[in-house]
Amino acid sequence: MRQPSVPYCRRSRGSAYLLVLVMTAMVVVIGLGAIAVARLNHRNAAVRGDEAAADVLALSALEMGITVLEDAMDAAELSASPWRPGFTHGVWSSPVDFGGGTVEWSLADATGDEDLADSDSDPIVLTGRGSINDAVRRCSVLLVPAGAGLEVLQTPLHTAGNLINDKSLAASGGPISVAGSLYNNDTIAGDVEAGAVMVHGSISGTVTTPVPAKDMPGSSIFQSYYDRATPIPWSAFPNPDFEPGLLSAAVNPYGPQNKDGVYRVDVPAFETLKVREGRIRGTLVITLGYKSKLKLQDELLLEPHRPDFPCLIVQGAVDAKVELGWPDGATLDEAAVGVNLNPPHTPFEGDSDGSLDDVYTPEIRGLVHVLHAGTGTFLGDDLDDSELVVTGTILTEGLAAVASKGTATLTVDPALFVNPPEGYSEGDRVAPLPGSWTWTVDP
Repeated sequence: MRQPSVPYCRRSRGSAYLLVLVMTAMVVVIGLGAIAVARLNHRNAAVRGDEAAADVLALSALEMGITVLEDAMDAAELSASPWRPGFTHGVWSSPVDFGGGTVEWSLADATGDEDLADSDSDPIVLTGRGSINDAVRRCSVLLVPAGAGLEVLQTPLHTAGNLINDKSLAASGGPISVAGSLYNNDTIAGDVEAGAVMVHGSISGTVTTPVPAKDMPGSSIFQSYYDRATPIPWSAFPNPDFEPGLLSAAVNPYGPQNKDGVYRVDVPAFETLKVREGRIRGTLVITLGYKSKLKLQDELLLEPHRPDFPCLIVQGAVDAKVELGWPDGATLDEAAVGVNLNPPHTPFEGDSDGSLDDVYTPEIRGLVHVLHAGTGTFLGDDLDDSELVVTGTILTEGLAAVASKGTATLTVDPALFVNPPEGYSEGDRVAPLPGSWTWTVDP
């Protein structure tokens, strides 16, 4: 028998009811999802707010640490006693409630020996920590000596090792300074201070021996300049010759400019980087690999862009060499170089032009610093007559030598001691090093 059919309207009402249930469920799900998203956004906003607040607290902790140090330095000056022994490497100050969170700070020896008091010339890392709820942030800054210049800046040449002179060395404005032994096989015009004199030779000035070793900058000084330098890749040099013509804060033929004129090159082991004729108004930061060489062998005019920076700082290695000098009597001729060396954006002694008819006297002006006891610094050449003219100071931790066909004329620049480059001061006082601020999340 045929079943009675269900009226169409009843089926429609059932479908509509089901549709309403589905739509209601969807609205509920969407609503719950929106609430969850809103809660998540609120939580994320709160976290971001805490992180921003922790940043401010970390800076406040640094300011607190600097204030405490300044008070300690002032008190030390009044009592004529050192302030560093009153602080311990790596120890955090007691947390202080501040701005809804907590702040604290610590000091660390930047040289790695974990002793804040063993040398007034050692830089210090000041770290501030800010905490609020679950957000913890750290901000660190390098504190460097900010007093008068190191005594070595009153010498035209200071070596922490030995000095061998096989030709002619002339010094004025201060004594040649040798922490180790002097082997003078020819002529020195000027005064000498040495730990010992093994071969006296001809010395026109006063010889003082023995003398105590002079303080040198901490070993971390190189990294502070390296970190601020614009890299020039080793692959940029054919032969490999470094011949920019003109290199300055405004001109870098190898890549982007550096506002402070600081450029770095990493020389691989066994390789030689030859700096050819030209003008460099900036700071060269060089790392040398094992048995590698840096040769400033052609007519060169080198001076820093910033007077508070060295013009050349080298991190040496075992059996590495730095050779300074150019052909005797040579001049730096723009026409020969093919580059205008005093354009409007890089004038020379205030003068600029658009021609190629200027001729300069090769010279190094400023501070040259060669780090690493295993790296030798050689003035002049053993094969051809050569000369080196420096107005400033050469500092080396390893052997220094004047080559058998070299003539070195070194003159102290008094401005280096009065207004020393960053990191080359002595005394109890320290100050933040610009560009050394770093942020980290608390581990």
